[in-house]
Amino acid sequence: DEEVDFFLDNIEAGVVYVNREAGATTGAWPGYQPFGGWKGSGSTGKAGGGPYYVQQYMHEQSQTVIE
Repeated sequence: DEEVDFFLDNIEAGVVYVNREAGATTGAWPGYQPFGGWKGSGSTGKAGGGPYYVQQYMHEQSQTVIE
């Protein structure tokens, strides 16, 4: 665990997964671990898979119907 802690404290990356013997798991959980990028890996500023990501592709409009 000391090696894992050192690695996580010193890595410079947007998303990092560390496999541990007790439960090696990789892959993000959508809605819980959105990827937003860091340095050159992100471009939108909004985390993909997060609650605000889809809003940048939408626009609000209103319609008035008079009968």
